[in-house]
Amino acid sequence: MQEHQARLGAFTWLTLLAFLVPFSMAMAQFVAVESRTLSIGLASIALAYALSRLGHAQTGAMIMIAVTMLNLGMMAAPEGILVNAAPLYYLIVPIAIAVLFLNLPLTLGVACIALLEVGLIYRSANVSAVVFFTESPFSFLVTVTFILVAIWLNRKLLTQMRYRALEANVQRLRDLIENLPVMVDILDENNTIQLWNKECERVTGYSAAKIIGDPSAFERLYPDQAYREAMRRHFETDSSYRGAVYRLTRKDGTTRLIAWSVVNYRVPELAWQSLSVGVDVTEQYQRERELSAIATIATALRAANSYAEMLPIILDQTYVLMQGKGASLATLEPNAEGERIVVKAARGAWDYHVQEQLDSQHGLYAHVIKTRRPYVTADAYHSPVIARPERLSGLSAVAAAPLIAQNRVFGVVGVARHMAFSEDDVRVLTAICDIAANALQRAEAFEKLEARVRERTAQLEAAYARLAALDQLKTKLIADLAHALRTPLSTLRVQMHLIESDLAHPSVPERLQGMKAQIDRLNKLIEGALDVLRLEVQRNSVLMQPQSMTILLQQLCSRVRMQLSEQQHFEAYIAPNLPKVNGDSALLARALENVLDNALKYTSSGTIALCAEQHGSQIVISISDTGMGIPPDDLPYVFERFYRGRAVGQSNIAGIGLGLTIAKTIIELHGGTLYLQSTPQVGTQVRLYLPAIN
Repeated sequence: MQEHQARLGAFTWLTLLAFLVPFSMAMAQFVAVESRTLSIGLASIALAYALSRLGHAQTGAMIMIAVTMLNLGMMAAPEGILVNAAPLYYLIVPIAIAVLFLNLPLTLGVACIALLEVGLIYRSANVSAVVFFTESPFSFLVTVTFILVAIWLNRKLLTQMRYRALEANVQRLRDLIENLPVMVDILDENNTIQLWNKECERVTGYSAAKIIGDPSAFERLYPDQAYREAMRRHFETDSSYRGAVYRLTRKDGTTRLIAWSVVNYRVPELAWQSLSVGVDVTEQYQRERELSAIATIATALRAANSYAEMLPIILDQTYVLMQGKGASLATLEPNAEGERIVVKAARGAWDYHVQEQLDSQHGLYAHVIKTRRPYVTADAYHSPVIARPERLSGLSAVAAAPLIAQNRVFGVVGVARHMAFSEDDVRVLTAICDIAANALQRAEAFEKLEARVRERTAQLEAAYARLAALDQLKTKLIADLAHALRTPLSTLRVQMHLIESDLAHPSVPERLQGMKAQIDRLNKLIEGALDVLRLEVQRNSVLMQPQSMTILLQQLCSRVRMQLSEQQHFEAYIAPNLPKVNGDSALLARALENVLDNALKYTSSGTIALCAEQHGSQIVISISDTGMGIPPDDLPYVFERFYRGRAVGQSNIAGIGLGLTIAKTIIELHGGTLYLQSTPQVGTQVRLYLPAIN
């Protein structure tokens, strides 16, 4: 606009100069025009021209107005006395200049000053100002007409210049908006888009030709009617807002999040009503959403104490963050055939799937586990991957992602809803599954470590208990052995004293024989104690192998028959096809020999019977006698070391009280049990149960 005013000013001053020079020469014949006045006028025109060319047309106009009004006043009254009123008619020239270059208030001001100048000149000459209007101005009609035509032409030229300047400015504004790196659209009063820049085309995929002037453009960009209504209500509430984020649908059907800022931008000439500036914040929101999801699930998982507790937490967070209507989490579990897929948690419309075993070869979860990649579909009922779509509870959009950590698949998380899943949703689901899988891997490793620690602790505790038991056994064995050795040692001491007092006494050989018997008893005590200690120490190191109980019992029966007296009778029944047992043949023979030895010792006359049969998964060996029996008071203690009972202790039957103790220890070492029943003067029965090998 400034450039156009400069051109207009230059044109005006040159026109005025071309008119003023010949006009001044003509006026010199009627009015005394000093050369000084003419020089000042010409100089002011030149100055105004120069200022216009420099872009200060209004300043030049103000100078020209002031000089012109002063010169015209001097020409009309050079000595303060009105000589000729004609120059005062030319005060229309500064008014015309004001109309061209100044605004309305300044133009009115110039007109008032011109009238004031006329009034002052006439007053100083004591002439009524009415004369100014009564004197005929028709001699200047041509000049005035010329000036008025010049004003009209210049005004029209100025209007054209302003219109062209406006068009140029509008074009520059359009070019600027078109190339802005943000989305800009402009609406008219009917909310129809009038401008659609290149960034809008790039983000939406719709060209300006398709959008500008199209009343259905907003239906394309925001196809959800409820969503559009919410936007309309927002705009009606606040027609000038900042940073409102809306989900815009692109031409290809994908969505983007746009932060719109709307301002009232009225341009009546262009029918512009409001201007909207949009910034694509999709990536920013995606990052924020992913970070929020990561922070939320990480916080929730930190509160979990075990692998099992993490599974429902993972599914709950996924269900909420993905806005699902149905969701489930399945894990891989080992079985006899390899691995199976089991649903461990479910939510919403899928909650009936809990503990359901899925097909490990076909179906959505099997596909995700095999490919190790997420699977997404917006039409699950026509998906070739989903084997049983009727179980989706009417939900058509499905997304599933694997739980993978350290190259191992732990399971799958699946979510379903009515609205299709976007790329942003899939990224969030994948991020959740990555975090969850790593948390599960750490929890599993920690639980395994804890289990190993508990197992090792239990082993150490068992070893410690074993050592404590051995220590207790040692202490008790020493105490029992000391008590058991006291009697034979005392007997030996008495016999030796008697022999030393009289070596020629006829009872010396008998006493020596008694001493030998006591020495044998001492040897048996020591050997028995060592056997008990050996069995306790070697409890976990006995070599177990399949043994034929038929052969072992037959050999044992042969030895027993060789030890029978005339008053003793032995009966044996060994069932045919007895199964084998897992054990040590020498130890098993020792246990059975100890029981039979007791039966022979405590049955001076009567019957000893052995019966071996299979009952279910066990071999039952029963050894009974018709001997002296065991009193009820002694029965609870018959398996204690070195215990023989009061009745046995008063008899002359040799023994050290370790036979049943050793037999019971050996049978228990082989996974069996030993039971004893006895009635005084009736007899005793011992039953041994050993697990058979199938």
